[in-house]
Amino acid sequence: MTNGIGRRLAILAVGLAFHGTSGAAANHSGLWWNPAESGWGVALEEQGSVVSAVMATYSPTGEPVWFILPRAERAADASGDDPLAPLVFNGSYYRTAGRMALDHCTRCGDPPLFPESVDVAEIGDAGFVFNADGSATFMTPTSPAGAKAITPEVFAASESSCGENAASSSPRYQGFWANASEPGWGLYLAHQADTLFGIWLTYAPNGNPLWYSMPLAKGEDETYSGRIIFTTGPSYDDALYDASQVRAMEVGSATVSFDDGNNAHLQYSLPGLYQGTRDIARQVFDQSAEAGTCD
Repeated sequence: MTNGIGRRLAILAVGLAFHGTSGAAANHSGLWWNPAESGWGVALEEQGSVVSAVMATYSPTGEPVWFILPRAERAADASGDDPLAPLVFNGSYYRTAGRMALDHCTRCGDPPLFPESVDVAEIGDAGFVFNADGSATFMTPTSPAGAKAITPEVFAASESSCGENAASSSPRYQGFWANASEPGWGLYLAHQADTLFGIWLTYAPNGNPLWYSMPLAKGEDETYSGRIIFTTGPSYDDALYDASQVRAMEVGSATVSFDDGNNAHLQYSLPGLYQGTRDIARQVFDQSAEAGTCD
């Protein structure tokens, strides 16, 4: 891993240490965004001392693209037990691309969304500084300024997606979900009250990373349904992000049904393209933490 962003994270940590106003949050899992730059965001799951995150944004030509920070580990805390000190996580940052088998039938349905394999390219290091007042900074090698200010996104409830949620009668489904037999794609679910907001991480027909957003409302028997939204927007490498360029369109529908807190099914319909059902399971990347630590 390169250490340029690591140095900047350390500098930010020193500067932010004097701005905390409350105790540090127990867990930072959830959707994060910059309200002044709506249209892109960071899906984040914290388990134990590890953070896994995906940045959903747009390519230089405006198409949706995503980058993954699969394992950002917490840096050594030089402040001891100071509850106002910022928390720093850093790790390697990647972009993936889907790849079909050469003999695969291109009219057989699913290959672009679920490729035979994926190519993975490390593009630098990235990380987070979480401040005690609830704000954070996301450092990436793809941001012209090197850093983005982010804050938790509230879409269905006033409380944090990782706090006690009395408005919801459901188990917690927050986190990353995937199919172990189909590596390279996945689903992130943010859970607030009786609403899930999904980020479907998959691939376009040309193999480029592609994401859809899915606001899902609770139905019966732990089933959540809603629209599949395709979004385009300004390039991630633009020095000035122009949110007015973001365009969204409904392209299909999806349902996520849960067998229990760790196993579910994603049913999708993209008219004129693909439809089907995929089994998914909650992802645990820190074995010292229980699955779906959001407490």
